[in-house]
Amino acid sequence: MMDPIMLLYGKGKIPGFLFSPEIALDVVPADIVVNSTLAVIAKHGGKESKLENNNASDDHVYHITSSVANPLKTRHLLDLVYQHFNLNPCFDREGNPVQISAFKFFTSIEDMLSYMESINSNDEISPKQELIRRKSIEHFKYMANVYQPYSFFDGRFDNNKVEKLLECLSEEERKEFEIDVSSIDWKHYITRVHFHGVRKHVMKETALK
Repeated sequence: MMDPIMLLYGKGKIPGFLFSPEIALDVVPADIVVNSTLAVIAKHGGKESKLENNNASDDHVYHITSSVANPLKTRHLLDLVYQHFNLNPCFDREGNPVQISAFKFFTSIEDMLSYMESINSNDEISPKQELIRRKSIEHFKYMANVYQPYSFFDGRFDNNKVEKLLECLSEEERKEFEIDVSSIDWKHYITRVHFHGVRKHVMKETALK
């Protein structure tokens, strides 16, 4: 969910976005989600398990989350994203590296749009360029309205049931099926893994460091 905003920022299309810098995000790598799901199926999927736990109050709901066990605050995330795009910049149509500044946090849609409208407002541009600029601003306004309920949500979700599930795994299973979110090194994951994967496999970019 965060990738569209981060990629627009890395490409120099937006200077920042509507975010609270201090909220803890629930970022979880997909392989940990898959491994946790498999572990839950192994524990509760058998017939015996269903019979033994035939209690309506015992709903086997697991929150695969990181905001309590290994919190990643928005400010830290955007600092890591800034580091990533400085090390591996995007390129414009002329093949020049895109230079970005530190991410700007806006507290309201009005502040964000006002700032964006002020950028290059005194430059002489063609009617076509002005139309493109206005459409871009309207698009960012739409995105801000979509993201706002999440970008200021200061709740955290506990993953204690997954932690208890981890205790049920053997040492061999723990090594083969990683489900411990507390072991994630956010700097390595954001700067060297996640956005490398997005840009290489989704954006089809090459020559990333």
